[in-house]
Amino acid sequence: CFMTTMDATSRALGITGELELQDRKVLCLFDGMALAYRGHFALINNPTMNAKGINTSAPLVFTNTLLEIIERFDPTHVAAVFDTPKPTHRHEAFAEYKAQRDKMPEDLGIALPYVIQVCEGFQIPVLRIDGWEADDVIGTLATQAEKAGVTTYMITPDKDYAQLVAERTFLFRPGRGAAPPQLLGVEDVLEKWKVERIDQVVDVMGLMGDTSDNIPGVPGIGEKTAQKLIADFDSVEALLDRVEEIKGKRKQLLIDHHDQALLSKQLVTIDRQVPLEMQIEDLRRKPADDVALKGLFAELEFNALGQRLFGDDYDMVVQRVAVGGDTAHAGEIRTLAEVEHNYKTASTQDERQALIDAARESGSFAVDLETTSLDPKTCEIVGIAIALEPGHGVYVPLPEQATEAKAILEEFRSLFEDASVEKVGHNLKYDITVLLWQGIEVGGPLFDTMVAAFLAVPDLRRSLDYLAQALLGYRPIPITDLIGAKGDEQKSMREVEVEALTEYAVEDADIALQLAAALRTLLDESEQRKLYDEVEAPLIPVLAKMELAGIRVDAACLKLISDDLATQIESSAQRIEELAGEPFNLNPPSQMAMILFEKLQLDPNARRTAKSKQYKTDEMVLTRLSHEHEIARQILHYRLCTKLKSTYLDMLPGAIFPRTGRVHTHYEQAVAATGRMQSSNPNLQNIPIRTEQGREIRRAFVPEGPEWTLL
Repeated sequence: CFMTTMDATSRALGITGELELQDRKVLCLFDGMALAYRGHFALINNPTMNAKGINTSAPLVFTNTLLEIIERFDPTHVAAVFDTPKPTHRHEAFAEYKAQRDKMPEDLGIALPYVIQVCEGFQIPVLRIDGWEADDVIGTLATQAEKAGVTTYMITPDKDYAQLVAERTFLFRPGRGAAPPQLLGVEDVLEKWKVERIDQVVDVMGLMGDTSDNIPGVPGIGEKTAQKLIADFDSVEALLDRVEEIKGKRKQLLIDHHDQALLSKQLVTIDRQVPLEMQIEDLRRKPADDVALKGLFAELEFNALGQRLFGDDYDMVVQRVAVGGDTAHAGEIRTLAEVEHNYKTASTQDERQALIDAARESGSFAVDLETTSLDPKTCEIVGIAIALEPGHGVYVPLPEQATEAKAILEEFRSLFEDASVEKVGHNLKYDITVLLWQGIEVGGPLFDTMVAAFLAVPDLRRSLDYLAQALLGYRPIPITDLIGAKGDEQKSMREVEVEALTEYAVEDADIALQLAAALRTLLDESEQRKLYDEVEAPLIPVLAKMELAGIRVDAACLKLISDDLATQIESSAQRIEELAGEPFNLNPPSQMAMILFEKLQLDPNARRTAKSKQYKTDEMVLTRLSHEHEIARQILHYRLCTKLKSTYLDMLPGAIFPRTGRVHTHYEQAVAATGRMQSSNPNLQNIPIRTEQGREIRRAFVPEGPEWTLL
């Protein structure tokens, strides 16, 4: 049917190109109940279940079908139609109509409201008309659309809809298993049902009956016989009027079941006169409600779908549902402008003292320092933000004049050093290290939301902004709103007005306070609280003191090693060119590969990369070849020396802080999934120790004096 599908699509969407793009109208009508049943039973042998034990097969398959249809047809109008429990005119005409059907499976009954919610999330109108079946409602809408020149697709696995197919009305039957989907237009239906006109489909159906709906038809007449009879007599009525022309046993069957044949045709005929309040234009497609869909997908655990549609935003919703279990607003992201808050500026000594007293009395507060840079050694503190309860906080601006700023900072010394008061913050080590460089040693228990998130929700990124969105559904003020994007035009925090800085800084402290509440729960649930309290939290001030202390580096020793490596690099480069028989650029792997494998033919079976089709010249390849040819040994030596020189020897002298003569690297505890510490700016942990050159570089790190030893 693939060619049939292509042809039908062309007829449906093209129609000789007579419609202008702005006049394009495409209506998709979903047979909701039939699609829900299809989804449920499609996965009956391996149903999808969420953590609450709900069978989510029906909404999952329905959602995938919905997305497929939207992508395939890009409808301008759409509706989903569902049956209601009320009896219809067919039940009145025939009491046994659908009487043999089993009761809806209990787990499908539980899942069906979620199918409705999927429709509502996509803002698709859901139609349920008491006394009428979904096919009648769809038939009525399709007929109206046909008359209005609207191209219509009826999305259903039910073959009965073939009777509704017309010039602009198509039947789309979703695929199942290995069977591909079918898109049927007029020619396809005529071919499939072996009739001359679409209206004859109900004649064939009436004669053969339908066991699934308990429609009796005429005993002994199957599909092929029904098709032959309608081909010969045109309709059920004409056949019954001319029954004398039939010979044999079949004649008597038609006579005996005359009324049953007419009733069966009546039962299978879709009514196109349902009284509807809405018009086609009322079904115009609207943008999906992303907030509702994110929350619903998180509850149903449609994580692959959520990732596909919403990316990282969906991860945030999943975490928020995990924390609070609230799916009603799970996809909603709020901002400061949308929440009640009371952020104040403390500009006088009395206001600052009142803040200090309140923080000490509370026993715990969140803090965030605003500084002129991210370097704790050299930055100036622009202000201190403190939050004591959600939605409330105070910002204390510090003047640019150093003596005045130091005096205000001294007012807070006793609070920061108080061992009985807990300090909360995000990346607290930074704030603690800044204060250490100012001569203040922070005491008391510490709750660092970055480190806690590293343990409790390790799959999430650990920036304050990301965690706020993921766990709180809140988007903080971007720093670029205050100082602009990175570049020459970016302002300093000193240049930001106090009112704006108050909102920004206190918000950070406030968010850290709220994150702490959520993360305490997650630490307990993930059984990570002991690890946090006994290992990670006590480590924070230790690392801050290590950063303050730094490591002494012998700059003169580095210079000697660097000069020696430069000589070795030059010597290796010359020897490589001699062995190659020509000068070439040693850095691009492509030129290196040409010399090794094409000119020198070192390895007839040399492997190429799958993507670029270039020869591999990595360390493993060169190490293997080094046993066979000196050029490979020289290249390995050249690469080692150039890496050590550029990565360490050229960089380390510039990392020495003039005031101390030491290197003050940053130690990071919330990076590697294994829990391994990491050193950065500069990275001191990867200096090689197995090579002679690496050991030489390590000798440049020296103790303070003869009474000290490096351990």
